[in-house]
Amino acid sequence: MSRIIITNSGSEFFTNISAEKFLGEICRDLGAKFYHVDYGSFETCSLAYSMTKDDTLYITNKLKKLTKNDDINVYYEKYNHFFGNDINIEEFKDALLYYAELFEKSEGYNCVS
Repeated sequence: MSRIIITNSGSEFFTNISAEKFLGEICRDLGAKFYHVDYGSFETCSLAYSMTKDDTLYITNKLKKLTKNDDINVYYEKYNHFFGNDINIEEFKDALLYYAELFEKSEGYNCVS
């Protein structure tokens, strides 16, 4: 079950379990806030349960910069499986910009479930 996200701005921020996992992993790799769980036999991360406005602006800027960075191919190869391995690099960039927009519009958020 995906989380219910209440944004500070009242904007909509819809996700699903796969998107929450993707966002957690890319946030971790870009130095942004994320949720980490250590089950002993394996570790996982997902979208942070809350972010301040500053947190969301930080990841917004990182995602936007990544779409213009030469390292985008590394991230595309690493994360394409979250999109069923059937998107191209331009669609991947579009997805990053989509999530950057959601973060930016949210002005911070809290998960209520």
